[in-house]
Amino acid sequence: MKRRDLLRHLSSHGCSLLRERCVLCARAHSAEITRPSRDGLVVQRLLLMALRHQDEVPGCVCHVDIRTDRLRRVAGRGGRSSVFARHASLRSQRYRQRARTVLPEPGRFIGQGHRVGAGARDGRQFIGSHEIADFLDFIAQEDDLEAFIQAVFTHLEGDASWSRLDLYNLVDNSISQGILRSKTREFGWTYENEILQPSPYIRVPKNLDAYIEGLGSKQAHELRRKLRRAARNPEPIALEIIQDAALLPAALHDFFALMTQEADKAKFMTPGMRAQMETIARTAFDGGWLQLAFLKCGTRRIAAYMNFDYDNCIWAYNAGFNSADAKLSPGWLIMAEMMRWSAEYGRRIFDLMRGGEEYKYRFGAVDRFVQRAVITRSA
Repeated sequence: MKRRDLLRHLSSHGCSLLRERCVLCARAHSAEITRPSRDGLVVQRLLLMALRHQDEVPGCVCHVDIRTDRLRRVAGRGGRSSVFARHASLRSQRYRQRARTVLPEPGRFIGQGHRVGAGARDGRQFIGSHEIADFLDFIAQEDDLEAFIQAVFTHLEGDASWSRLDLYNLVDNSISQGILRSKTREFGWTYENEILQPSPYIRVPKNLDAYIEGLGSKQAHELRRKLRRAARNPEPIALEIIQDAALLPAALHDFFALMTQEADKAKFMTPGMRAQMETIARTAFDGGWLQLAFLKCGTRRIAAYMNFDYDNCIWAYNAGFNSADAKLSPGWLIMAEMMRWSAEYGRRIFDLMRGGEEYKYRFGAVDRFVQRAVITRSA
């Protein structure tokens, strides 16, 4: 395949190899790009081609930029798509990753938007900050995942620069884990995993009444009492979701002000982290999957959730509350209103993500866990 034909092939599917020298060294592997798939491109083959660039061209920095949402269905984890697997989400994390010398790196792609990057001198990790992205995994169609992991392992077998794959934030029901165990045995390596944190979620019922009924008698009675008290409040209490781009900067300012009322979150919210979260929020807003929700008492914002609305799920990324309004129980009220909204708009899951805080279980969440898989090569 000639260089111009390769460029035409890639651009026709919404993709480009951004570095011209990568296109030139890609010609040696052009036979691997042979046929369209149902999503427009054999993504795994393209990215496996990029895996070998560093060996072929020393110092070559490779980056495959998926410029279209046409490949969104490829971004799956055990058949379930993750908001953190979206290309835009991964791109929004680059600022922090550059500071950690993960990007830019000589290209080692292992799936759409994921790459094995240097996490330590002799280690490899998923792309995506495991401090920021609650869930990480290979990004590949389920039918192709085993073959893709096989190809990645085959490549890594010939790479003497690593001794450990350190894969954070795999969900316990990820099909990747079973494949990783099997392939690790085949290659004579060692596989270990550990539970990092609970990651509770709520299945959204058909309406708010059904949600309350499912909480159990004590919590249901308490929530109904809080809702009745809110209805009698002199100032109206209502849910606000930011939809106007002109309102977003002030809304983010209010969100961070509420969030940092908690001492732990105030410590976490360094200037760099705030800039990172603002970038993620703006990226999500531009992509149509930010849900920045406030509970308002009159004109005052007294509680907030920064959520992602993606794949018929609400992903609750962070939250904040005004301690001065604790008597109104803003945490319970905003959760009830978000569940009402989720049921009305047909969302399936309200995902409370990482962390085993007790309030999540009061809200009716059930457990699931994120894990860390460590694969060590034989000496």
